[in-house]
Amino acid sequence: MAEPITVLILIAAAVSAFNPYTIGVLILLASAVYGNGRRSRHVLGLGLVYALTLFATSLVGGVALLYLYSLLPIVAANYLTLGIGILVVVAGLLEIKDFLWYGKGISVGLPQLATRNVKALTKYRPGLASAALLGMFVAVIDATAASAPYFAAIAALRGNFDAQNIGLLTLYSGVFVFPMIILLILIVNGVRVSTLQRWKKDFKGRMRLGVGLLLIALGWALILTTSGVLNLG
Repeated sequence: MAEPITVLILIAAAVSAFNPYTIGVLILLASAVYGNGRRSRHVLGLGLVYALTLFATSLVGGVALLYLYSLLPIVAANYLTLGIGILVVVAGLLEIKDFLWYGKGISVGLPQLATRNVKALTKYRPGLASAALLGMFVAVIDATAASAPYFAAIAALRGNFDAQNIGLLTLYSGVFVFPMIILLILIVNGVRVSTLQRWKKDFKGRMRLGVGLLLIALGWALILTTSGVLNLG
């Protein structure tokens, strides 16, 4: 049976993985490649570079942040974890608000500058360098503008910079990019990019609801762990 901390890391990774933004960038990249008259093998190659760079950047950033977290005094680390837990709950509530009343009030989203930069990187004939830049850029944006599950995972592992926790961060990053690998397989096997765009649009609302509920659960897990009520092992 999986340990509670492993389950929490898997939930956080799943929330990041089903972020419409990261999936949307892969669809945009595939659309740009096909739009330039290139074949499925080019989509597969560039998509894998994008996904692997996203994986590596997410992992390296997570390991660096976990190391910095481990340097904090216990009291400071606990207060920081409590603050992150509260922010994660708020992010979850905002996701549910967007499911019910999208476009009204404050929303969890990405800055327009980030969206413009992604479109600029895919506007012309994309190559390996632009696919790698996309992966790094999206990982950084995901860790800032869409950071709730990422920091929830790191906060849950606080104070222990060891091989086991680095392994859990590797698991997080692997789950994070897994849906993109599935999408690549679908595209290479003949599923139209327009079909994927329609699926993304049709399920976006339900994805927000699911992400919101999971974020609230993650936030409360951090709050209860810091308060000594819950032991993640």
